[in-house]
Amino acid sequence: MDKFTATGYPSIDKTHLKNVNKKLLKPTVLPLSIYGSFMLINSKRLHEPAIQEGERIYSKQEIHDDVLTLIKSFKVCSVKRGQTLAIVTPNIYEGIVMTVAANAMGVKVAYFNSLAMDEEIASDVEKYAPDILFLYDKDPKSVQKVYNKSSVKFSMVINYEPETTSRSNDPDVQNPGFRFISFDAFKKCGEESSKGVSFTILRNLFSKKVSLFLQTSGSSSGKPKVLPFTNECVFASMVYASNSSGTKTNDTSVNKAMCILPYRLPYGWTIMFIHLMGGNCVVLAPGASPEDIGNYYKYEPSYIYGTPVILRAFMDNTPANTDLSFLKAFFASGFSMSESLYAEAKDFFAKHNTPDIEIRNNYGIGEGLCIGTSSEGLPHREGTVGKLWYGPEWVIVDDDLNEVKYGEIGEVLVYSKTLCKGYLKEPELSKKTFIKFRGKRFYRSGDYMSLDVNGIVTFYGRRKRFYQPLGATDKVNCETIEKAICDCPIVKNCAVVVVPDEEKVQTGKAFVQLNDGVDAYDSAEKEIFEFISHKLLDYQLPKYYCFLDEIPLMKSGKIDYMKLEKM
Repeated sequence: MDKFTATGYPSIDKTHLKNVNKKLLKPTVLPLSIYGSFMLINSKRLHEPAIQEGERIYSKQEIHDDVLTLIKSFKVCSVKRGQTLAIVTPNIYEGIVMTVAANAMGVKVAYFNSLAMDEEIASDVEKYAPDILFLYDKDPKSVQKVYNKSSVKFSMVINYEPETTSRSNDPDVQNPGFRFISFDAFKKCGEESSKGVSFTILRNLFSKKVSLFLQTSGSSSGKPKVLPFTNECVFASMVYASNSSGTKTNDTSVNKAMCILPYRLPYGWTIMFIHLMGGNCVVLAPGASPEDIGNYYKYEPSYIYGTPVILRAFMDNTPANTDLSFLKAFFASGFSMSESLYAEAKDFFAKHNTPDIEIRNNYGIGEGLCIGTSSEGLPHREGTVGKLWYGPEWVIVDDDLNEVKYGEIGEVLVYSKTLCKGYLKEPELSKKTFIKFRGKRFYRSGDYMSLDVNGIVTFYGRRKRFYQPLGATDKVNCETIEKAICDCPIVKNCAVVVVPDEEKVQTGKAFVQLNDGVDAYDSAEKEIFEFISHKLLDYQLPKYYCFLDEIPLMKSGKIDYMKLEKM
């Protein structure tokens, strides 16, 4: 019997990996600092562009020089290894070089929401316990409020706004308890210092200590989760992504990469730093408003990373006569792109001189620095999200944690060096989510998928978004219903939640956003029902409909199901 099909279980047969080089499955992963990784790849290309912010382009040499200067600034200000720096800025150049310098110092880095109110920042201070804050445009009064509301007392505040020092003597700010300094003054400390940095860099070059705290939305709960990562996680993410996508470091065809997501989210941060460390030019996109997105085309990026929501906003806000021929791929990650949106996007890009663009619907796990799938070079197929990254160990299991066979649906478990070390200050959630399986620490994703013998993954939805109505022969997937409704010509967006029902115990409630100009809700419900009745089984059809002007979204751009469940 053919050894590749002897059992049907992927972990035994490995049919989907039969043509993959073994070195890709077990690559060398070092616990390198971000600065060490950057220099390893870019040391002979320091003259090339690395970051574009607005009209300003920074070379790799400028990043190198600024990082060394900031390391000196940290040393002059007595910042020590093991302390924590909280960065509360949008995706600006200074925030990136501060990250790299702090990481090279052995200083942990945490990311806060730069648009947050004082109360939210105070809450984050309480959770992350930072020693230093790097803020964007916050006056001393505002910082004083944060300081007073938290039991955690930071020692220094670096404010990006240049005129900080002239306002730090405000008489209304009494005995602040912390040092308040502008970024310009902080950087000047390093420029005027004669301190050496070689020992500091070498000491932390291979540090395995936690270096980053990133925040992600809590999906079904909507509650942000704080994810601690090490340098090894960061380097592994770069290696796995490069090996799996086929886009190698120093790839000259990838001229510029843009990620339209805040870098406090693992997906936004990872994509940006993977391209920066890998030798490509990163275009900073600090805003995600329709006006911002509509103007990003002028930077001519080769790759754009976003979500289906970002893709829609990009299409709606790009002028009709814009030439997008420079764009090679749009990553609409988020595993929820409908067939109608894909078809509309292909038509949109064809009209803008980009008929051969790849629109990739990938999958990512925030707890693994967006470890997930790669669809580069693969034909688009409904429901598929590409191939699993090489390097991590994947197992798809049933509800009793028994592995399922090729083609069968189950929950994804993953073991990898990119995984975070649990959730900060949430031991019970960490214990529940990171489980012992086959002698290793696996992450339990809560995502349902199937894997075919060619390695193609089909995504079916979250574990908590399945239900089984009374009399049904199988579970109903809310994601399946959403896709069917979104394919209806009069529908712009849809979200389905599970609600109790006297007759069926559980049923689906569909929240629907109609296309502009469609406002006859009674006839719309009938049209939708007739459309999806040809695509779904009787027990899959939602019993209730609710029409909204807009589907509520979380800050991450994902649908806010928690809010819908309360409506």
